[in-house]
Amino acid sequence: MRTQFAGVQYTIDTVVSELSDHPEYKFSIVEMAFLYRWWNQATDKQKQQMKTLVANGQLEFINGGWCMSDEANMYYEDFIDNMAVGLRWLKETLNYVPTVAWHIDPFGHHSSSASLFSQMGFQAFFFARIDYQDKRYRLENKTMEMIWRPLQYTGDKSTFMFTHVNFYHYSPPPGFCFDDVCRD
Repeated sequence: MRTQFAGVQYTIDTVVSELSDHPEYKFSIVEMAFLYRWWNQATDKQKQQMKTLVANGQLEFINGGWCMSDEANMYYEDFIDNMAVGLRWLKETLNYVPTVAWHIDPFGHHSSSASLFSQMGFQAFFFARIDYQDKRYRLENKTMEMIWRPLQYTGDKSTFMFTHVNFYHYSPPPGFCFDDVCRD
């Protein structure tokens, strides 16, 4: 049995260190609950490094919610509260406001997702899970990228959301491997 020594805090530690040493590198962080926990345990030096990386554009935050909510079964209030907590913390702590939504693991998307994200100031929405028949159709017709027009569309194009479905769920495309299990 293989033991895995993994934890989000180690990923963030490594990211901050590597980005600081390599100004050409960039990284994106999604869920603020993990970052909040790391921040509360980080040294003053690590916090300052992170602030510098954000200011330099090396570190960006996508989504910015406390976590990725399950959009298929959400209540509006829960979705809004989840996003508000994460976005508020991110703004108050790092003076950052995300413009890209990223929901890679929810089991479906609420019909109002694009409308809510656009009303929160997001310009793009990326996700991974999609009905297999819809995905097959989109792959065949090269429509994995689209402009999502919310059902609540009232003629205001500012609610339109550029949307992209990930090609290979949340794994690397065939022929690439970015994980330690590859042994390459």
